[in-house]
Amino acid sequence: MQKKFLSNLSFLLVLNLLVKPFYILGIDAEVQERVGENEYGLYFAILNLSFVFNILNDFGITNFNNRNIAQNANRFAINFGKLTSSRAALCIFYAAVTFCAALFLGYESKEYYLLLFLVINQVIVSFILFLRSNLAGLHLFKKDSIISVLDRSLMILFCGILLWSGQFGGAFEIEWFVYLQTLSYFIALLVAFIFLRGRLEQLTFRFDWPYTIAILKQSMPYALLILLMSIYFRIDGVMLESLLDTPLEAGIYAKGYRFLDALYNFSFLFSVLLLPIFAKMISQNENVEKLTALSSKILLSGVLILCISAAYYSWDIMNWRYSENVLKASECFEIIILNGIANSVAYIFGTLLTAAGVLKKLNVIAICTVMINISLNFIFIPIYGALGAAWASLITLFVSSLFQAIIAARHFKMAFNAGLVARLLLLAGFVIALCQGFRLVEYNWFLEFVLIGVSGLLLSFVIRLFQVQEFIAIIQEEKQSTP
Repeated sequence: MQKKFLSNLSFLLVLNLLVKPFYILGIDAEVQERVGENEYGLYFAILNLSFVFNILNDFGITNFNNRNIAQNANRFAINFGKLTSSRAALCIFYAAVTFCAALFLGYESKEYYLLLFLVINQVIVSFILFLRSNLAGLHLFKKDSIISVLDRSLMILFCGILLWSGQFGGAFEIEWFVYLQTLSYFIALLVAFIFLRGRLEQLTFRFDWPYTIAILKQSMPYALLILLMSIYFRIDGVMLESLLDTPLEAGIYAKGYRFLDALYNFSFLFSVLLLPIFAKMISQNENVEKLTALSSKILLSGVLILCISAAYYSWDIMNWRYSENVLKASECFEIIILNGIANSVAYIFGTLLTAAGVLKKLNVIAICTVMINISLNFIFIPIYGALGAAWASLITLFVSSLFQAIIAARHFKMAFNAGLVARLLLLAGFVIALCQGFRLVEYNWFLEFVLIGVSGLLLSFVIRLFQVQEFIAIIQEEKQSTP
């Protein structure tokens, strides 16, 4: 089991640190450069709307299925048909809710056309995740790994041909991007089904209402939490387009948000690793304080260095990747990228509370967060545009992460770790001082950026923040003790 775990962990790292960032910063960013900020801004706003209600596609069925198959592999074929039918009904409900929201926002024909395909894409993706949960539950980890990277790899291939082959004279349309997403997702879905087909001897689809209701009741608190999180993570792009009646500001906002999205993939790795470990430690009444502090030190030390230095070099980064509205995009990015710090805190303490089943308090925080975020967006966006949305997001996430940390500390009776906070503040001050010093030199921004990162990591090792080996040892110990 340990060998299998480490093998999949290695692939997960390659996937998130190579394939996804390349797709986000290479393909996705280049598409925006080709189609322009107005066209991409419209796509960005509609894409965010399709994400807001995405949990309605699944409602926790995928997580339920993963656990159920692992415990009852012999019932895989029987449950597959019933769960697929349940998910199909949920997808219809998701599409109806999303289109009602579009009607409320006053979308016109072009917006509805893009939304139709983006809703289809979300439905296909939700079914891919469902099929992957079956693969993982059956311990077909290699095939699951192939599916996890297939859609992005196909997008890189297809978009790369259209963008850089020279066959289309440099032309590109946002509709092509959406169509290629649909094609890539459909191929990945087909391959995933082929991987499972041999295990489905007698495949019958039957909607079982009592069975579906039982699952939905069990998943309701978790689904509500995901829905609320989706709203405050995605509503800013929707509100930028609707409140300003122009997609330009949404396009500018997307330039900075894209980099934050790439950073989220890195932080998400920690939640994926921590959730089962926290859950097991809590079930065995073990003290989680040491692991919480250790994961905080590792994640926050890296994120602090990256986010602070990226904020200082915001103009250089935006100018390196984009050619239009660089100044305004850099002003937004300078604020947006700092969200990575708050989000990392939320990933650690939110994951801890989720593992403990403290979903009621998390949902209360999420409801308050949504209310704060929407209110601030209504105030800031009409005045400051994309910059206002960036500030609203930053304030919201820092408030949310602070309350999650406080509630987690109280729930698990953790003492305030003044030493850890002091070392993190020392690291942050050191990075700020380096950035200020290099600004006076004005040499090569990329070289300066790298030197700041290396220097920050060295200091992290010196003051015992970056202790990766200890973290890996805990993971290996947990896996070795798993029967």
